[in-house]
Amino acid sequence: MKPIKWDRQHDWHSAFYDAIRMELANYINALQFIQEYPLNTKPLKIDVLIIKKEKDLIITKNIGRIFRGHNIIEYKNPYASFSISNYLLLQSYAGLYQNIAKVSHTDITLTLAGRRYPRTLINYFHQERGYQVIKTSPGIYIVEGDTYPLQLIESKKLSEQDNIWLTSLHDKLKFDTLQEINKKREGLPKELDISAYLHTILSSNYQLLLEEANMKKKTLRQMLDDIGFTDDWKNDVRLEGRLEGRQEGKTEGINNTLFIYQGLKSNIPIEQIANDCAMPVDDIIRIKEAFSF
Repeated sequence: MKPIKWDRQHDWHSAFYDAIRMELANYINALQFIQEYPLNTKPLKIDVLIIKKEKDLIITKNIGRIFRGHNIIEYKNPYASFSISNYLLLQSYAGLYQNIAKVSHTDITLTLAGRRYPRTLINYFHQERGYQVIKTSPGIYIVEGDTYPLQLIESKKLSEQDNIWLTSLHDKLKFDTLQEINKKREGLPKELDISAYLHTILSSNYQLLLEEANMKKKTLRQMLDDIGFTDDWKNDVRLEGRLEGRQEGKTEGINNTLFIYQGLKSNIPIEQIANDCAMPVDDIIRIKEAFSF
């Protein structure tokens, strides 16, 4: 049986690019945002580059207090965490960018942003580098002692009230959060295109919407209409393709479960099953325990 790809194949990086701009919406005209900034002619790109248009601009937003003139940001999707190699790669990006842009190292900052706590990396800073890692606010850690100012963002620990765009970048949202997102976006600058962000959070939380729809005896289209996303699913061909009704979601879930069951019964490695189904290994382990294999 061919596995069904569901809920995990999303453009989280484009959604993060939208999210970081929404978080800094108050400075949208004073900052230049560049997605996947190329460092050379080959595929070597910075996830997000933020450049201050005004040198003396002071950013009070929690995630931007560290910012200087040129700010390099690398992002990990909700299922991954930063490794030591990721950090070393970011350092090399900074060196290349400094040379290409002809700017001082004192005008560059680095940010590693993800949902998970970077325990291995923080232990490395403490034990191998002798750096201090200071928690300045919930979900934000400043690393002291490196060449470039560096901050780590653990988005799941950020305040939802202050950072709803970043805290919502995952596939286990509460239904109330989706409603709050719809309310919050009304105050965003009109020039902000957040279509990638909306597509990712809606499609990745497809199961949540499906369960809510089943409980309220409504279709998924009706659920999206109820929380104010009418125009979004109508303008998103990819998302609209998933809204064929409640039965589609049920069948999809059943097919995935059967595929996982057959794989476990055949002693296929958990990592391979997780990769085939585009699911986290932890989810496959929980299913394995439920089947008592």
